[in-house]
Amino acid sequence: LDLERSSEIRDQLGILNSTVVGTVSSLVAYEGLETLIRALPLLGRNVELVLVGDGEERSNLQRLCESMGISDRVHFPGKQPASEIQGWYSIFDVFVVPRIDSSVTRNVTPIKPLNALALGIPVVCSDLPALKEVTGGFARFVKPGSPSELAKGISEAIDDPEAFLADRPWLEERTWEANATKLAKLYKELTNYS
Repeated sequence: LDLERSSEIRDQLGILNSTVVGTVSSLVAYEGLETLIRALPLLGRNVELVLVGDGEERSNLQRLCESMGISDRVHFPGKQPASEIQGWYSIFDVFVVPRIDSSVTRNVTPIKPLNALALGIPVVCSDLPALKEVTGGFARFVKPGSPSELAKGISEAIDDPEAFLADRPWLEERTWEANATKLAKLYKELTNYS
């Protein structure tokens, strides 16, 4: 984690001494961010929500925050340059992937929770096959679409983050280098190339 950059970003957002939960994501309906926003009032007042990214649902999500009276606790910094994204990941105390239950979300594995796990950030996500696969089961899984279940999972991750961290050997098997080595070995076996 880039703790110096994390402090800079937190200071910039005015959340230096807060517990920060949220995600790096496209702001689209299937990501389930409405559920995350609805979960926020069920968490302590010291918890701030940061949604890094942009998309067609941004204005709807901002209006929801306004209608709930929580706009002061929800931050929309927008899409960030790829070169800065690790710094944004480092601000999170808990990384959340609250996807809805749909055919796409059950089958398509997003990389973002794996990145959070690699940085030692506990992950809370919807109980969906694709998310279980990409996290190796190293996350707190909750019923999709339930703000109360999501808030409970986030609270557990805040209270005991160590319980939701991935094993280092499992993470080391999921690097680009490790995958390239496996692919090269498989290619060699299939082609009898020596």
